Amino acid sequence: MDNNKLLAILGRIPLFKNLDEKEKKLVLSMPKVYELFSPNEHIVKEGEVSPFFYILLTGEANVVCRGQKVAKVKPPQFIGEVGFICREPRIATVVATEQVMAMKLDAANFEELPARIRETIKDKIISGLVSRLRQVNTALVDLKKNPISKSSLDEQYAEYELI
Repeated sequence: MDNNKLLAILGRIPLFKNLDEKEKKLVLSMPKVYELFSPNEHIVKEGEVSPFFYILLTGEANVVCRGQKVAKVKPPQFIGEVGFICREPRIATVVATEQVMAMKLDAANFEELPARIRETIKDKIISGLVSRLRQVNTALVDLKKNPISKSSLDEQYAEYELI
């Protein structure tokens, strides 16, 4: 994929919206890999320690925690941010449900970017995490107010896009 096309794609990804064109070009100059994942292929695995962060460019995937599907992700969402930022084990498994193309960024290369770019991207990641936490809290409060049977849980909370 040529850099002009990638620059246009970066411009549509909320994670990079606050960067100017020069800064986006610096992000694109980082060594990176574009990976294709087949349906049912794991993108990240729960408990694994890995320095990679993924931005979905095409396709969809399910997020599974302790064997239970908790969310669905699709472009331009990102995954692997906890392991990437905190160097912690993955908190969920992400499995492609169809062919997925993702931009894979390495934490070591990310640290080579100028501080303003790193902080801008980290701020967006934190904002995304806060939004996800807010949605989870809302779902938990709703469940405590109106307990439902396990069999209707998926149907009742399908509206919550937790990730």
